[in-house]
Amino acid sequence: MLEEGGVLAGEYLFKHALIHDAAYGTLLRDSRRALHARIVEALEAQTSDIAATRPEALAHHYVEAGQIERGARLWGEAGNLAFARSAFVEAEMMLRRAVILLAKLPSTPTIRKDEIEFQIALMNTLNVLKGYNSVTAKEALERAQNLMRQAESLGDTLENPLALYAILYRIYMRYWAGFDGSQTLAVSQEFVALAEQSNSFGMSATGRGLLGLAQLDTGLLESGSTLLRSAIDDLGTLGPNAYVGLFNYDNYTWYSLCLCRSYYLLGYQEKSFLQIERTMNSARASNHLATVLIQGCLV
Repeated sequence: MLEEGGVLAGEYLFKHALIHDAAYGTLLRDSRRALHARIVEALEAQTSDIAATRPEALAHHYVEAGQIERGARLWGEAGNLAFARSAFVEAEMMLRRAVILLAKLPSTPTIRKDEIEFQIALMNTLNVLKGYNSVTAKEALERAQNLMRQAESLGDTLENPLALYAILYRIYMRYWAGFDGSQTLAVSQEFVALAEQSNSFGMSATGRGLLGLAQLDTGLLESGSTLLRSAIDDLGTLGPNAYVGLFNYDNYTWYSLCLCRSYYLLGYQEKSFLQIERTMNSARASNHLATVLIQGCLV
């Protein structure tokens, strides 16, 4: 049966994937784009919330339809959802697609905002998968810093003011993983100063915890323990997994783990054992894989 204009109507099935690929390869670019645009329309008509719940199902088709910006944003959102589910390998793949596509588009404030958001998300993912001092994680951190400097030089205002804290936290973790106590002290003090300047309760608590950990690692056990206890008390009021998407881990659980060690080093073994139990319960309650793995340090 022919549709208006002489186009053959109907459905086509291919017995082999290579035949499918060959047929697809013969289509002109405009025809391909039109087909992918129709697929997007059909998917969104069938499931109204598909962009929010399964953005990866639309991302490829938007890109192939020539709507690169929309497709890149959907790949980034899919990566964030995968990270939240602790599907870190899938998150890396999706977020890489997002930042690569965005980098090809003309620079605008909106594009730069999305690049920073998804680059930081990619950095977070690589920190979990590869480690803070891996080459790929360092490269991701440096690119995130460069994107933020570029946006600032062009007069952009960061839509997410917590992005700078995410960068400082990663710099801190690189030094911490490298056993550089003087640098962790310096970066944590910068973190605390920024939090106090912006009057951010959650960031102030996070910064005090980082400073407390830095003091523990440089031999200041009493003051470090005091700062950790203060940070834990404040973060506990924010509920489980506060800022887990920003910092990779539930810092309430991580700081609790560090407090176990400080109690033990100070000679408070009973306190240390009680804190271990609290930490393990907190890690399990978080239901976040990277945080749950922290408790392995206690076994």
